[in-house]
Amino acid sequence: TFDLVVHDLSTVRSRHGTIRFVLGLVRSGGALILDDMDVDAYRRHVRSELDSAGAKHVDIRSKTLDSRNRYSWLARPTSGPGESSFALGADAL
Repeated sequence: TFDLVVHDLSTVRSRHGTIRFVLGLVRSGGALILDDMDVDAYRRHVRSELDSAGAKHVDIRSKTLDSRNRYSWLARPTSGPGESSFALGADAL
């Protein structure tokens, strides 16, 4: 497991099938950055996967917005390795 995982693999389309795998890569206390959340279909898919995993997220658009209006979300796990429970603490950013 890793302290920080940035999910920015290849194309948005190629990331659809890897969300659950990526969630399992983040250690308890670590952080997951989900890039390109400006893409509507991808954002809906990620939200569905996070909901299914009991995960929460925060929109970090104010910190990550670029000139092409792309931005990211942040999620943080609360459980041990291999579990999918995510939550956000007060120190998320």
